Amino acid sequence: MITYKIPFVVDEHKHIGPIVEREKAIETRIKSIWSNAQLNESDAFGFELRVAHKLSEGNHYDQPATTLPRYRRFFLRPAVEPIIKSYEQVYESEGPSIILLQNLSSALTGNQQKIRDKRCFTKLRQDVRREYLDPREVRHALIGHKSGRLETCERPLQRAIYRFLDITTIHPFMDGNGRTCRALLRYDIKQFLQLHSTPLLPLGPYMYYYSSSLMESYEKISQEGNSVLFIETMLNILDKAIDDFRRLSVRSESSLIHAGASVSGNA
Repeated sequence: MITYKIPFVVDEHKHIGPIVEREKAIETRIKSIWSNAQLNESDAFGFELRVAHKLSEGNHYDQPATTLPRYRRFFLRPAVEPIIKSYEQVYESEGPSIILLQNLSSALTGNQQKIRDKRCFTKLRQDVRREYLDPREVRHALIGHKSGRLETCERPLQRAIYRFLDITTIHPFMDGNGRTCRALLRYDIKQFLQLHSTPLLPLGPYMYYYSSSLMESYEKISQEGNSVLFIETMLNILDKAIDDFRRLSVRSESSLIHAGASVSGNA
């Protein structure tokens, strides 16, 4: 069995050119949608589950022979959107503190979470696995991750993605790290892009959709310290999620207009 360890610090000197231009374009899309959308919030609750169901129909990831994650996992979990909204104000006042991470992860998984004290691995292929940060270093890394590299990020979205990578690399829990990191990514997008509310993007299903690229990107980080493929994959995920949310927002706005017309007509 080959084991790759993911370094906590990766090389970002290639994070320039086309990637920066894509980041700028996605930032513009997000700001435009969240400044103009008239979203009925209840329409967004359970949205990730609906996207997962759409992607699972006829998708090769759901075949028994594959080792990739299966979309039906989403159907056994709590809907993330109400939980994310309920912790929104706490995040703004505390930031990603250890207590917040534990409480948020507990809500998302339905289990009482604590910072892991064991080694943690993820199987990449039949004979290859990746190992996360040594459990003795986890708490120190969580306290220190807000300084250093994040402060040098020039783009707001770049900061949000690198924080996601940092927390994923630390892997603070034995289970539920993906859900917790995706929630933090949404909070950071709101904070760094100065949005009026947390964007409830369906990130989970599209991270499963791009599982192969994400796994390959983690190998590159492990072997080369190169995060370019990871950043590119995350931008693809955000693009897809924004497309779906934009369609949801248009439908929601249309339903609000019809509801208003109906009330007006009954008055």
